[in-house]
Amino acid sequence: MAVFFSPGGNPEIWDEKPDGYFTPSEWWAAHPPVIPEPDPEAERLARIAEIKAELDSLDRRGERSAQSIALAVALGESPDAADIEAAQNISDRKDELRAELAEL
Repeated sequence: MAVFFSPGGNPEIWDEKPDGYFTPSEWWAAHPPVIPEPDPEAERLARIAEIKAELDSLDRRGERSAQSIALAVALGESPDAADIEAAQNISDRKDELRAELAEL
């Protein structure tokens, strides 16, 4: 048994090819798949969503460093250099993302 496409495009299984039906290669040659054109607005909105999600993630990641720095300052101690560097890196990345978001 083989697959043949009906005139309406439904794949069906037959022992022999019925009149008016197409083999898969004949069907796809006559009806190539339609690939939609990229939608710039949809791509822009998707990128905005990605940026917002990354900003939220950075906010959560930065909380630990910020709390450690704040506690050290409150206790009159010097904050850990690794916490300061992590907080600065997160801040820099957030600035980059906000700038990109402003351009979108």
